[in-house]
Amino acid sequence: MTVTIEGNSTIDNATGGSDGAGIGGGYASLGDVTIEGNVTIKNAQGGAGAAGIGGGSDAETKDDGTGNRIVIRSNEDGSPTINATGGVPEVDDDGNVISAGGAAIGSGASLPDKNGDVAPEADADITIEGKVTINATGGGDVAIGDSINGETQFSGLQVGTTITRRNAKGDDVSQPGDVVREQAPTETEAAEAPSTGSVEVERPVTVEGLYVTNVLGKQITHTCTQNGTTLTIRANGIVASAHLTLGMVRTLKAQGVKTLVFTTLLSRSTTVSVDALLAAEPDAPDETAVVWTHTGPRAALTIGGADHSALLK
Repeated sequence: MTVTIEGNSTIDNATGGSDGAGIGGGYASLGDVTIEGNVTIKNAQGGAGAAGIGGGSDAETKDDGTGNRIVIRSNEDGSPTINATGGVPEVDDDGNVISAGGAAIGSGASLPDKNGDVAPEADADITIEGKVTINATGGGDVAIGDSINGETQFSGLQVGTTITRRNAKGDDVSQPGDVVREQAPTETEAAEAPSTGSVEVERPVTVEGLYVTNVLGKQITHTCTQNGTTLTIRANGIVASAHLTLGMVRTLKAQGVKTLVFTTLLSRSTTVSVDALLAAEPDAPDETAVVWTHTGPRAALTIGGADHSALLK
């Protein structure tokens, strides 16, 4: 089932029926759910064995590899706040437990067939971008994800993000990157900073004109933060390209930025010196394009179409 919730919306209670997700698929049905913007979901409760948000119980990944797809992201309207709880394990007529509980966000559990065999649980393809507030309690061992792959991790989320995860036993199953706070400067940045008696912290900033695209050339959500003289661009994608111009880089230098950092999924962060970048094409006009691309673990940098990847560290 495809569900889209966006804009300025509030849902008080979304409770799944028997084997159905609170928001998403019914029995044996995959969930395709998008939640975007200033959305508040006070309670998304899965039915027995189903996800709070995602798939119903006993759903299987399709032959083309499609599983439960859930996208949660902020946009210009605001950021989502979500409380979700996975459905409890299912029991038979004699009270025997016959399945795992559903994820709070992700997949429902599989049921045994007439021979007692249990098919693999459907995959959970979960994307979380920007700033979010999520309180997720699994009906079994997994809060956000599926029982095959476990908890899904996210990186590059905006400052102010808080994701709280617990399993059915109440254990904290939080992952790295779930809470994003303002950060104190590194020792190197602190040493470079002027002695004013104040301490720099990482803070959100806006770089006018900067945008990030995915492998299809479509713009995706990104964040920019500055800590001392370092500006970091974060994008929640495996293949992502940050687009700037030399004019933008010159403006950043005038504002005191010395180092640029680009962080994406599956890639180590790469950095480039602002001075080195500008020295590579010193006579190029301000509108000259600077494209910084991460493709999984590989990184590349072009200036006006010419390869300058050697500048990346």
